[in-house]
Amino acid sequence: MKAKRNYRFWIFYAAAWLLYGACLGVVFLGVGNRLDFNLPLTIFCNVAPAAVLGLLVFQICRRLKWSERRQPLFVSIHLLSLISFSALWCFLTLLDLSLLSFLQRGVWAFVRWDVFALQWQFFSGVMAYATIASAVYVKQINENLQAEERRSSELRLRAVRAEAARASAELSALRAQLNPHFLFNTLHSLMALVRTDADTAEEAIERFALMLRYVLRSQEKSETTTTTDVTFGEEWNFVQNYLELERLRLGERLQLKTEIEPAAFAYRLPAFTLQPIVENAVKHGIAPRAGGGRLHIKARINNENLIITVRDDGRAKSPANNENGNGLGLRLVRESLATRFGSAASLNTENVINQGFKVSIIVPGVDS
Repeated sequence: MKAKRNYRFWIFYAAAWLLYGACLGVVFLGVGNRLDFNLPLTIFCNVAPAAVLGLLVFQICRRLKWSERRQPLFVSIHLLSLISFSALWCFLTLLDLSLLSFLQRGVWAFVRWDVFALQWQFFSGVMAYATIASAVYVKQINENLQAEERRSSELRLRAVRAEAARASAELSALRAQLNPHFLFNTLHSLMALVRTDADTAEEAIERFALMLRYVLRSQEKSETTTTTDVTFGEEWNFVQNYLELERLRLGERLQLKTEIEPAAFAYRLPAFTLQPIVENAVKHGIAPRAGGGRLHIKARINNENLIITVRDDGRAKSPANNENGNGLGLRLVRESLATRFGSAASLNTENVINQGFKVSIIVPGVDS
C-alpha cells in the first residue's frame, strides 16, 4: 500500500511540473520565441531546478508541523524557505541556461535577465512554493481528520460494545431470575399431578423435558453467540408445551383461542419473547379466578412485521397490571427486543378495567 502511494505521488508530481512546463512553453511562444529544438531545452532548464527544489519543500513541510505555541517560528521558517526556494530557482535556472549556451556555442557566458524576467521568475517561485506547501498541509489536515474520525469510530464502537455487554449482562441476570421462577412453578404442578394421576404426570414430564431442552439450548446459545434468536415456530412449540402443562393444572378453567398465520413461524425473535407474556396472563389474569378465563393469542404479518398479541379477559387488576406493564417478565422481553432490534421492535400493554390485559409485540422482518 505504501509503495502504491509513492507511485501515485511521483505520477502526480511529474504531471504537475509537466503541466507547468507546457504553460511556460505557451508563454514563451507568446513573447516571440520560435518553436524549435531550443524551446523544450529552455523549458527543461527552467522546470528541472524547481522540481528538484520542490522535493526539499515537501520534506520541510512534512517535518514542520503547525503548532499554536510555535506559530512565529513556523511562519519564520516558511518565509525563509520561500525566499531561498525562489532565489535558488532563479540562480539555478540561469546557471542551466548558461551551461546550455556553453554546450551549443562553446563560449562560456553567464546568462543575464532583465528586472522584469527576474521578478516574474521569483514570483513563480513564490507561487510554486505556496502550492507545494498548501498541498502538503491539506494532505496532513485530511490525514489528521481521518485519524480523528477513526479514533472517534473506535471510541463509539467500544461504547456500543460496552453498552451491548452491559445490556447482555443485565438480560442474563433478569433471565436468571425468571427461569428458576418458572421452573419452580412447573415442578410444583408436576408434584401435584404425580400424587393424583400418574399417567397424566408422565405425559407432563415428557413435555417438561422438551421445555427444559429448549431452555438449556437457549442458555448455551447465549454463552457462545451474541444473540439467542429462535424462530417463532420454535418459541410457539415451547409455549404450547407450557400451556399444556398449565391446562393439566387448571383444567377447563383455562380456555385458549389461537390465531397463528403460517408465515409467522419463520420469523426470528429472541428466545423467551412469548412465553413470559403468556405465563403472566395465566398467572395474573386466569389462575386467580375461580371460574378461570380465556386466553387469546394471535400472530399475524402486517407490512412485513410480525404482530403478536396476547390478551386475557381477567376482570381484576393483576400485580403486573398495577406496574403498568413493567413486571419482571415484561421488562425482560422489552429490553431483549430493544437490544436485538432497537426501535424497530416494540412491546405495548393495554389494561382496560373489566376487559382484561393485552400485550402487543411488534417484531421486524429482518434477516438474522
